[in-house]
Amino acid sequence: MDGESEKTGSYVLFGLIMLPLIYFGFFGMIILDEMVFRTYFFSNYVPLGNEGEEFIRLIYWPILKLMGLA
Repeated sequence: MDGESEKTGSYVLFGLIMLPLIYFGFFGMIILDEMVFRTYFFSNYVPLGNEGEEFIRLIYWPILKLMGLA
């Protein structure tokens, strides 16, 4: 029983670590694409539309506010 509890705890810990990594990883990719390389891949090839772009801004609002971009 103890081994099963340890295994479940490690899955939860892995999930808690991966969520911020995915969040900041996607943000980093978007910043590199839009501001550093200026290829605008996400803007041109990802079919988000105006609603999708607003959704992305909503998700990343705290970071954009800290960077002075919002």
